[in-house]
Amino acid sequence: MFDILQNRRRRYALHYLKQQETPVRIRALVEQVASWEYDTPVRELARKERHRVYVSMTQTHLPKMVDADIVSTDEDAGTVRLTEQAANLDVYLEVVPENDIDWPQFYAGVALLNVGLLSVATLNVPVISQAPDDLWMLAVTLVFLFAALVHNWFQRRNQLGTGGPPPR
Repeated sequence: MFDILQNRRRRYALHYLKQQETPVRIRALVEQVASWEYDTPVRELARKERHRVYVSMTQTHLPKMVDADIVSTDEDAGTVRLTEQAANLDVYLEVVPENDIDWPQFYAGVALLNVGLLSVATLNVPVISQAPDDLWMLAVTLVFLFAALVHNWFQRRNQLGTGGPPPR
C-alpha cells in the first residue's frame, strides 16, 4: 500500500476518485490530476502537460493500482473507478503536511491550560474563588471539546478524498 501511496500522482488520482460516486472517464481523471499537479485550472492546461500526465497515468500509475486491486478500468468505456479494496487504504490516507500541528505538544498545552484553570479555582482570589465547582468543571470540559473540534477539523482537512484539491 505504501508503494502505491508514495507517488503524488497516484495520491491525486485516489483523491479525485474518492470524490466521485460513479466511474469517471480516464481523460477527466488525467485532467484533474494535471490541474492539481501544475496548479492550473483544467481549461488552461497546456497540451504538453495533459499528455505528460496521461502517458504516466495510463502506462504506469493506473496499471499499478489495477494490479493492487485498488482501481478497475473499463478500457472499452475509457473509465476508471475505485474497487471495494480501496476502502482499506483509508487508514493510510491521512496526509501530514510539513507545517502541521505537533499534536502531542498541542494536547500538553491543553492540559497545562486546564491545570492553570483549576489552579486559579483553588486560589482565594475574590470573585474568581466564588465561582461554583460546576462552572470550573464546565470550563475544563469546554477546553477539551474545543481541542477535539480543532483536531477533527485539521484531520479532515488533511484526508485524501475530501472535497477540494488534495493536500500537498
